[in-house]
Amino acid sequence: MYPEVVNLFRLSNKNKRPATIVRLHIIRIKVIDDLLSKKHIYINNIRYPISEYLVPVKLLVCTKCFQIGHIRSTCRSSMEFCRICGTAINDLKEHKDKCNNKPKCIKCAGEHDSNDHRCPNIKTFRVILTKSLLNSAGSNNHNRNNSTNYWFNDQDFTVLNGNRLDIHQTSESRIVDDNRIGDLFNKLNKLEVNSDKIVELNNKYLDQIARAQQMLAKHHHELQLLQHDVMFQREFASQFISPLGQVLISIIPVLVNQDIIKDKTILCTSVTALINKLTNDLPL
Repeated sequence: MYPEVVNLFRLSNKNKRPATIVRLHIIRIKVIDDLLSKKHIYINNIRYPISEYLVPVKLLVCTKCFQIGHIRSTCRSSMEFCRICGTAINDLKEHKDKCNNKPKCIKCAGEHDSNDHRCPNIKTFRVILTKSLLNSAGSNNHNRNNSTNYWFNDQDFTVLNGNRLDIHQTSESRIVDDNRIGDLFNKLNKLEVNSDKIVELNNKYLDQIARAQQMLAKHHHELQLLQHDVMFQREFASQFISPLGQVLISIIPVLVNQDIIKDKTILCTSVTALINKLTNDLPL
């Protein structure tokens, strides 16, 4: 019923499972316009809804200002922006320790990273760009007659018998080219899905690095506290305990000799022996 439909492609969802959506590859613009105006198509006496399919195009997103349409080497922004929180900064390395790690897109202020290809602004820009490319491609399929000043399509006119073979070969080669284009579109879709996965993995990796740096900073702070504690104990022992011990070592033997205190007590069998031991243990 529709000889202009040269190929069918069943689309897949994000889990790579066949979806209920089928893409039709139609070689005539007029048939496409008619079907889009009717918004349905009949196949085997069954009515199916139909809508325009726009192949997503790849976009350039700057890694410095995270705007669309250019790359870092051609960026004119004087400031650099954080991929996560969207803050304008001068030094990215210093900002990593101060970042609040709350996702905020620079373009739409959404709760996602600024380089996320699922950003609504990126999707909208991709749709507009795809439509403009399709419109420019559609206009190239028409020829303009300058003398009569009207538009026409070669496929709308009857082909002469002498040219049927050439037209048949041309249509076959066109079908082959269309199949190749369809395969390229599928590969581009797969590449886009893979690139999104790579971006997600990269974001997770950066988050893990940020958490690891925070843990290292925390451990470094705790280590500094322990070092200060050890230094305090050493200074306390050297400035208070040691002088006090030296005083006791010098006074107690004199008190024992003068019988002011007894050498033998309940807690110690010999105070003099204990003082001699302290004399050997305490640092000079």
